[in-house]
Amino acid sequence: VLPMPVVTAGPEASAREGRMACGDDGRCSALADGLCSVHRAIGWQPFRPCAQFPWHFVRVADGVDITAAFGCGAVGRSLGRPLAEETPALRRQVATVWADLPPVTPRVTLSASGASLDWATYRAVETALLACLADTARGGLDRRLDDACRWLAGLLEATIAEVPMPPKAVPMAPGRRPTDGGAADRLLQRLTIGAPPDLVTDRMLGGGHYTAWMAGAGDETASWLDEALLTRYLRAVLFRKPGLAEAGLAFVWGVVMLAAGLWVRDTTFRARQAGRVPDGAMQLETARLLDLTLLHSPWLTELAMHRPTRLAISDPAVWASLLVR
Repeated sequence: VLPMPVVTAGPEASAREGRMACGDDGRCSALADGLCSVHRAIGWQPFRPCAQFPWHFVRVADGVDITAAFGCGAVGRSLGRPLAEETPALRRQVATVWADLPPVTPRVTLSASGASLDWATYRAVETALLACLADTARGGLDRRLDDACRWLAGLLEATIAEVPMPPKAVPMAPGRRPTDGGAADRLLQRLTIGAPPDLVTDRMLGGGHYTAWMAGAGDETASWLDEALLTRYLRAVLFRKPGLAEAGLAFVWGVVMLAAGLWVRDTTFRARQAGRVPDGAMQLETARLLDLTLLHSPWLTELAMHRPTRLAISDPAVWASLLVR
């Protein structure tokens, strides 16, 4: 968390943004050998979104929450300087976009139709969920996700008067393995309506195909899933708060669970298409595709604003179903 305001932004901070055209693979047309040809030609980065990359800023009640996009290969591989060493530069970057960052209100909802939380209570819930995801003493990642799902589902049943400051840690839940993936499959059917007819292997789920989602079903992930990498990614997704202002905490957690499901299914699909065993490079590419398709596109806001889809993503039954491989 970077407290704000930190630097007074000049008039240029509100300059209008442009958008570079993308190629058929979703990558910026200005990239050459993975580097920006515009930056290379003029010696600096004139486009605001590119100048911010790989950082992602969320304006909240107590400052700015910052995560790094896994679309940057160095982020996925944990390369580069620690965040603390980047703080002075980040303060300057945040100042240039401060006025354009949509704020998350000091009071947020658990779900679109549920109780609301003050910011301190929300922070406690978020902190507990982040800690649960990282707590390998609980067991594998699926177990940690299940513990978090069941605890948060209990909070969703509370009324405004019944939501206390939650415990600092998510309690352990009796171990069990979800067996019905039908709710997740129905959600993906909804999300993939209108996909282009041809499969494209360098896009998420082949360009958004339900058949690609189902092609990844039933795979045994124990031999190849990089749980440490996926845990890092899911914690970053949670801290970005996707859809919090529009749809509430339940939707944010639903996006975390959806990302976990897509990670496995998309990696499996692309590996089968290539005739390969899934590996770390493929999972890093899945992280990039997730960022591009789900987290850094207007599509996520559309999902949050579309009531049937918002309710499905916010549904604990769908969360549990997304744990079924």
